[in-house]
Amino acid sequence: ENDYEKSLELWNEILLQAKNITNSEIIAASLYGAGRCCWKLGRTSDAVILLRRAASNYKWQNMDDEYLKTLNSLKACFSELENESAVKEIDNEIEQLAESKR
Repeated sequence: ENDYEKSLELWNEILLQAKNITNSEIIAASLYGAGRCCWKLGRTSDAVILLRRAASNYKWQNMDDEYLKTLNSLKACFSELENESAVKEIDNEIEQLAESKR
């Protein structure tokens, strides 16, 4: 657990630095990393917020692989929260992404 706490601190530091230099890719990656740490620490609601922001950033930047990875992490969080409607929403987003690549 301490490793995830320390990782979360580092991701938050990276996020602040990335915002200062307006690096969109690093911002998205740090949101994703922080979200994954929160999830591993059992802070699933915080994880969902961070992962949604990361997904939005990746989608906006057309970073499809990272967007898909983040959607799958969100889906796992929602499954853990037993939020089936949110899981279906994420499934729809994943399907739309797949269709856009065809």
